[in-house]
Amino acid sequence: MGIVYSKDETLKAFSSAMENWEELYKSDLIKRTGKVLGGSEYHTDIYAQKILEHLDDLIQPDKIGVIARDEKKFYKQEHPMIAFEEDRLYELKKQGKKLSFEKHKARSLQGKSLQTLGTVIDYQTPLYKEKRTEEGRTLGEVDLLSNNQETNTVYMIEFKWKTNKETLFRCILEIYTYWRTIPKDRLLKDFCICSSAKLRKVVLVYDTCLAYKEYKSSQHLNVRKLMTELGVELAVIDEHDQVRFE
Repeated sequence: MGIVYSKDETLKAFSSAMENWEELYKSDLIKRTGKVLGGSEYHTDIYAQKILEHLDDLIQPDKIGVIARDEKKFYKQEHPMIAFEEDRLYELKKQGKKLSFEKHKARSLQGKSLQTLGTVIDYQTPLYKEKRTEEGRTLGEVDLLSNNQETNTVYMIEFKWKTNKETLFRCILEIYTYWRTIPKDRLLKDFCICSSAKLRKVVLVYDTCLAYKEYKSSQHLNVRKLMTELGVELAVIDEHDQVRFE
């Protein structure tokens, strides 16, 4: 068992981390999954309550800046669909290979319809041409992008595999930060999508991963409230790639 922190220690450390909203979702604090020392509250629910108290600050444009993109560097990567071989991946993992099931599964969804989410149009979409911007911000990739032409909606998707142990709180912060970071007009243009399309943010999970269990738990109500306030939705995918919104 790792170090357990009190509520006061948790709040003090998180208040300091909140000074940098752009990097907050990557903080080691966010990895804490248990309860505070001597209490019944989870670290992440305390974090969520703290953010809810400072939403007016978070939504300010300068707190999470949009990253400009070189006109010669396109978001559309023309990624191919790659078949997902789950049994083979588990065998490789047993052999000590480091694998990301999320990435492998995401590749297999390219071009597929995910019902309400529309058709997957890209995976591992880079937020920037390099891993680090000139200002020193380190950036990742959007797990999945999908387009529902019937509703004129594009979905930015944070995707979690069946056994993933990341908290719902971290998933919410990550996709929200990416949504704030990406220049929406440029993204839509690169994929030849109507500029009037809505850009929504979704956490897509299997019902066996930690994020889903926390979503259904009555002990993470502040996280659920934060999710609503930030406009992040939760969808569940099953073994047959059928998707439903919660």
